[in-house]
Amino acid sequence: MNFTIDTLLTDLQNDPVFARCKDVLLPPFNALDALKVRDVHRLLPYHSNLYPEDVAACFNKLHQRIQEGTITFHHFYSDLEIQKNPRKKDVGLYFFKAQSQSKFGLICPGGGFQYVGSIHEGFPFAFELNEAGFAAFVLHYRTGSQLNAVEDLAAALTWISDHTNELDIDANGYSLWGASAGARMVALMDSYGSAYFGGKETPKAAAVIMAYTGHDDVSGHEAPTFVIVGDDDWISPPKLMKKRVDRLKAQGTPVEFKIILGVAHGFGLGRHTKAEGWIDQALLFWNRYSLK
Repeated sequence: MNFTIDTLLTDLQNDPVFARCKDVLLPPFNALDALKVRDVHRLLPYHSNLYPEDVAACFNKLHQRIQEGTITFHHFYSDLEIQKNPRKKDVGLYFFKAQSQSKFGLICPGGGFQYVGSIHEGFPFAFELNEAGFAAFVLHYRTGSQLNAVEDLAAALTWISDHTNELDIDANGYSLWGASAGARMVALMDSYGSAYFGGKETPKAAAVIMAYTGHDDVSGHEAPTFVIVGDDDWISPPKLMKKRVDRLKAQGTPVEFKIILGVAHGFGLGRHTKAEGWIDQALLFWNRYSLK
């Protein structure tokens, strides 16, 4: 299979290799059957720095890795939980395997709680973590409510904690990654823990990576936090992010805060901008604290 910028999104979505995750592969769109990969920006209105060629390459890589069995999709809600709340049917985790007993990062893409932007800041982030030697999870959560999304994150952490042997990962020293709405989710999880949101008590993350969000709540128990935002962000300008940065610093939490010139909201990997390579810096930050 070779997806291009002229591939119809419905053809991509209906590829048999994506059958298990078909309904959570792309953000919902009323006229999806009329769109091609080159039109992907229409699915992600809260995001910038979108390159259709990169999206096509991402799907080609995802397709190959799923065929190889090194990327798998896991539903973690039980049949009874889904029966009680049918919206939990499509909640799940993409698992990007690495070498045995690798540490992992759990990634929550953004989308304003209106969609889950995995194709821009989920899968691409996970590939970067894999290339650095880490396992990665990308969470597809319920939209429409911050609380529901964070409850799904708590359930995901619970499931991962219960399946570390099966997944062959190291549960110690993991990291939480979030962008925009996803960054709010990981910040809340870091502050209050999975049990607070309906999961079981799970180990605390060694580091939290937050990209472009206005969340400023703290509890006093936060992990070392890496923060990045563009100075042209019209949704979460740097001054909003600085509120939480200042609160974290005031309580003694290690923080690295980066403001990138000329970059808008939802820049993903920052390709072809001054933000390009920021994930390498975030990985170094995580490594600094993962063994402590």
